[in-house]
Amino acid sequence: MEHNEKPLCRTDAASYLTHLGFPTAPQTLARKAHEGTGPEYLKARNGRVAYLPRALRTYVAEQNGLEARSATEHRRNAPKTTHPTT
Repeated sequence: MEHNEKPLCRTDAASYLTHLGFPTAPQTLARKAHEGTGPEYLKARNGRVAYLPRALRTYVAEQNGLEARSATEHRRNAPKTTHPTT
């Protein structure tokens, strides 16, 4: 863990992601944790979940990369349009 990075509860992690420009609700983080598709998290013995800010930043960077690749793939696979000549 980096020196000044305190673990965040799910609600604070959602706020942090939103602050980073990646709007997220706590319920979405819970669902993604269940699905295994969300950011890395820590789970305490009492069942509470915590997220490190570093892991949240990494998650946003990865998601932004996926979105950029998806848009590129979409354009690459889009049908070619032709304009009629008059």
